Amino acid sequence: MKRLIILGIVICAGTLYTHLSAQVIEGKVTDASQQGIDGATVILQSADSVFIEATITDKEGNFHFRQKRENYCLTVQHLLFQTIRKCFQENNIRHHIIMHPKDNQLREIIIEGEKPLLKMEGSKLIYDITQLTNTKLVTNAYEVIKNLPGIMEYNGTLTLAGSGSVNILLNDKVSSMTYEQILTLLKSMPASRVEKVEIMYTTPPQYHVRGASINIHTPKHKTDEGKLQGEINGAYSQKQQSDGEGGITLAYTSQKFDADFTYHFTNEYSRQGNSLETLHTVDGNQHHVCQNFSGEGRRTRIC
Repeated sequence: MKRLIILGIVICAGTLYTHLSAQVIEGKVTDASQQGIDGATVILQSADSVFIEATITDKEGNFHFRQKRENYCLTVQHLLFQTIRKCFQENNIRHHIIMHPKDNQLREIIIEGEKPLLKMEGSKLIYDITQLTNTKLVTNAYEVIKNLPGIMEYNGTLTLAGSGSVNILLNDKVSSMTYEQILTLLKSMPASRVEKVEIMYTTPPQYHVRGASINIHTPKHKTDEGKLQGEINGAYSQKQQSDGEGGITLAYTSQKFDADFTYHFTNEYSRQGNSLETLHTVDGNQHHVCQNFSGEGRRTRIC
């Protein structure tokens, strides 16, 4: 009798374990040649884009979440591939997600050392900007942020794939500046002033903002004496007309306070035009109307 009871318990436990182990969302991320992609970030969200969990693919490109959901979305990001987002209604199936390389992908990449470019701490995706900027031509903090996986520029604002608009935090704090002023600051801040960037799809309550956030960290002062550093930057382009920009940045850091001074100017040339051709019928007669407009201008901005 005891043997029957023990056998029944073992069978029930095995059935329960099999049932629970089957309740996972898993899959593999590969490129077009079916090669697994190592280090891709896979973000699990609800159908209404609420962050649930995130993970990183292994060397073979495999990932899994111990979740049971019928409606969910997966956002997959990687530095060398285009961000992809797919939504599903099926549960307990193995997904095969194919990523396509970015247009500016290098033909050969050599990675030395074992310091990770991306770390996960809870719901935070933390990028080591010092390593990322070693192989990219970026001159300011705005270009650094724009080149991160999942970050896109739309109508002059930064958006996050799977979340839409984002808040921008500076060293864990909400700035009193407007969104436009923060973007101007980032465009005038040298890339070397960015130490790491945290991407949060759901910002924790201690930051006092809602929704997704980009948290930008600048280097902290570590010695007893103050430190002053500066940088001068400039750019010039020649198409139909010349465009140029430049600026100077000074930063003083100490244990008691930090101070930043930035001066940035932009000289932009713009040209636009349109042509409109219509046929109007009035009292049975057709009238051919043509309108042509063209204009050009130059704008100088100082901030």
